[in-house]
Amino acid sequence: MKIIRKIIKERTFVDPKDGKTKSRFGYRGHNRIAWIIVHYTGDRYSQGCAKKTADAMQTWKRAISTHYLVGDDAIYQTVEDRHCAWHCPYNKDNKCAASNSVAIGVDLVEHKRNTKSKSVKDRDWYFTEKVILDGAHLVAMLADKYIIPMDHIVRHFDVTGKWCPRPFVGNDTNEITGDTHENAWIMFKERVRLARRCSDDV
Repeated sequence: MKIIRKIIKERTFVDPKDGKTKSRFGYRGHNRIAWIIVHYTGDRYSQGCAKKTADAMQTWKRAISTHYLVGDDAIYQTVEDRHCAWHCPYNKDNKCAASNSVAIGVDLVEHKRNTKSKSVKDRDWYFTEKVILDGAHLVAMLADKYIIPMDHIVRHFDVTGKWCPRPFVGNDTNEITGDTHENAWIMFKERVRLARRCSDDV
């Protein structure tokens, strides 16, 4: 699997909104990688292009990042595994223990048919078959590498309740695929399981 390394070089930036110095990623320290959290970018204009977001992350003045971006064009790594990307902060109200300090973030880069609307309620956010397949193989590779059990491969939604990644969240039917978003997640997890080298009970 080819992964293009486009690691964010400048960790800190000055937020133009409040003048404070903030960071694009952090240091994991002795925390063990124990979770993989799957996201989407939520950018209605990305249309499956991972390079666009990988390039933007290099200089944007936002305390948001991810370890991997999986697009139709390529797979990009933007933060080292040993570092924390800012994709799912700890909160006492979180539904499970997954958070930045113990997780790897994987963003699948979506398409959207109607780019005039950016509502998360829209049912036309979708992933191509290539992104789903490449994403499943990347997640399987990372899960094997860090010995992560299947029940520790989760959506952002499973941690905080945020509808992310939208193509995998909700019992409503996707306008493009004709499948429910929830079933799409179940099928993605099954692809990950089948792609793993480790046994099913890891």
